[in-house]
Amino acid sequence: MPKQTVVQSTEQLAQGAVIEYSTNIVTPSYSAIAGVATVPRVGSEGSFVEITSIDETTKRYIAGIKTPPEWELVFNRIGDDTDQDAIIAAAVAGDTIKIQITYQTGDVATIDLVLNGYYADEASQGDTIQMFGIKGQQSGDAVFTKVA
Repeated sequence: MPKQTVVQSTEQLAQGAVIEYSTNIVTPSYSAIAGVATVPRVGSEGSFVEITSIDETTKRYIAGIKTPPEWELVFNRIGDDTDQDAIIAAAVAGDTIKIQITYQTGDVATIDLVLNGYYADEASQGDTIQMFGIKGQQSGDAVFTKVA
C-alpha cells in the first residue's frame, strides 16, 4: 500500500499504515519495514500524584510522570530482506532506532525505540506464515505531525 500523502477529513481504517525505521537517530533516513502484522501503541500514559491535605474530604491530584509503552513489533519474516535483517541486528545489539509511522489519517508519529531482543515465533504445520518479532521500549515522548 502506498504511503499516505494527504490529511483525511473522514474516519479511516487502521489498515494501510506504513511503518519505517532508521538506524541513524541523529539524521534519520527512513526505510519501510516489510511484512508488519500490527503497529504497536504510540504515545505515553500519565500517572497521577495525590496532593490531598488532611483537612480535605475530596481527593486532589496533579499530573505525574508519563510512561511510554513497551513495543513488540511482529512481522512476516522474509529471509533475504535487508531491512528486516538490519532491525534484527539492532535488536540483538540493544541499539536505539528511530521509528516513523504514517497512518491512513495523514497523522505521522515519530519515536525513539530502544531495542532489547528478538524472537522467531513458533513454526507450525499448515498455512501459517513464519513470524519474527523485535522487543523494545519507546523512549521519551512521541512526536506527532501531519503529512505535508
